[in-house]
Amino acid sequence: MFLRSRSAVVLALAAGIAAPAAAHSAKTCLENEMTTLSEILREAQEADVFVRIDKQYAYGDDSKPYDELCTAYEKTSDERKKQVKIVKVNGDNEGADIIKELDAEDEDAWPTYFLFKKGTKNSDLKPKFLEEARYSGEERSSDKLAEYLHEKTGATIGSFVYSLGMMDTLASKFVSAKDSESAAYRDIQRKVILYSSKLLGFMVKFRADSELKMVADLYVKAFAKSMESDDYAQKQTDRIKKLMEKDNNMSNAKREQMSQKLHILSKFTEPKELTAAENRSLLKNIGMNIALFIAFIVTLLQMIFGAPEEEKKEEGDGEEAEGDDDNEEEEDVEE
Repeated sequence: MFLRSRSAVVLALAAGIAAPAAAHSAKTCLENEMTTLSEILREAQEADVFVRIDKQYAYGDDSKPYDELCTAYEKTSDERKKQVKIVKVNGDNEGADIIKELDAEDEDAWPTYFLFKKGTKNSDLKPKFLEEARYSGEERSSDKLAEYLHEKTGATIGSFVYSLGMMDTLASKFVSAKDSESAAYRDIQRKVILYSSKLLGFMVKFRADSELKMVADLYVKAFAKSMESDDYAQKQTDRIKKLMEKDNNMSNAKREQMSQKLHILSKFTEPKELTAAENRSLLKNIGMNIALFIAFIVTLLQMIFGAPEEEKKEEGDGEEAEGDDDNEEEEDVEE
């Protein structure tokens, strides 16, 4: 409810974009060629390994998706690269022995992809295991391969940013409020939207994972700063773009953080025009989140202040029980 859309937007899956060299390895994804199965399994003791089998000099449509995947992989933060490694096998050259062991000798089926999960051993490579490890998807675009890796390994390939759909809608509403004829009405509208963003930010941080908590904080900050200055988003956008262009040694993780900020700021510099249906949906979602927040506060208060009363009741019940026991003992003595 508080999160109408959580989308990961690939920033660098376009062919031809130069990728900075990976910090953790001398070999890039495109250069990381395996010549023996033992090499692959050695890599699989440290991380999941995604293997591509193809001709050594493959080109054109068959090669393009892998090239794009590698471009995105090199822009992935080092922390996420530790989750999965991407390697290739030249089936018509040094990798001839590998394709026999993996039953991947059919050149018409190339490129063929295998995913070996972390901890895979040579003894695991039975026919059924290899069948499950083989990528069977009909579509082999870079996007689909990245989606497959995310589904199977949890690894996010490429430079990604997150969108909180309801925050984006609020940003559009916030920017459009400046066109109000009355300055007082504009300020009231913007303050309502600002507090709504803080409420949504609280709900996101209460229920979402750590990455989205950081994103929620960035949204709320953008609302607060834009409340102080109409040109805040544009100035910050220009400043961040200059930093990214100037610093060629910026780490992938830092560049990804900057991209996330730019994505959020763009919702203020390039707001979309809301339809009547989107306006109604926005009001409905804000109302639902207010109701959830109130319910949360009431529950919290009951937990804090309701316990002593229950304890007193239990103590009272205990004293009554003790009184009954004393009466029974007195009756026994009289008899």
